[in-house]
Amino acid sequence: MDRCVGGLALLATLASACCGASNEAAGALPHARSPQELIASLPPRQKVEGAVYWGIVKRVEGPLIVMLLRDYKTLDVDISDAGNTAPSLAPTVGSYLVVDGPVAGGVLKARHVRRTRGTVSWGADVPQSH
Repeated sequence: MDRCVGGLALLATLASACCGASNEAAGALPHARSPQELIASLPPRQKVEGAVYWGIVKRVEGPLIVMLLRDYKTLDVDISDAGNTAPSLAPTVGSYLVVDGPVAGGVLKARHVRRTRGTVSWGADVPQSH
């Protein structure tokens, strides 16, 4: 019984820390924050510099990949300087990716490369911003 009560107190303390509510009554759980409050508490989005594209890997040639975009056009992407492409996460043909970075000479120089779960999870493409 003591273990259960201790667990509830710990849960209430953790919930209080996460939700920002006070826990004045012993054993009382804090009130959850509304979705609007949670959204308002998020840090501002970082401004995207360059372009963002979602697509499927069609070809891999060393650090250069060719992606098929949702409009059936292809995009050459240089991932040699991407900050998060460990060898174990190297893009493979058929994988779904989102890439971002500046576009020069028809090639996107990727700053980040991330896998996605499929076309349903894709966000909006953002063409090169100047």
